[in-house]
Amino acid sequence: MKRMKMKEIREELDREIEAVNELKSQAFDDQDLNAYFRLSERLSGLFYARHLIRGNMDILQCYQTGLQQNSNGAKYRPKAVNQ
Repeated sequence: MKRMKMKEIREELDREIEAVNELKSQAFDDQDLNAYFRLSERLSGLFYARHLIRGNMDILQCYQTGLQQNSNGAKYRPKAVNQ
């Protein structure tokens, strides 16, 4: 397995944050609050990871770990609309 450079890790993390944020917005628009909150937890975890990678240790105290459920990879599939 190839080891990623720190710049590549940051870029991938930013890409995933954008993707999860779009899924979260879609879940909110679809009024699927269960998925919305699960995606919110995933987004919070990604922001926490970004702070760790960038070395922003002073902001880490705003996160309370262990209180949220695992988001299981932040997947969202919109419900089929009956027509």
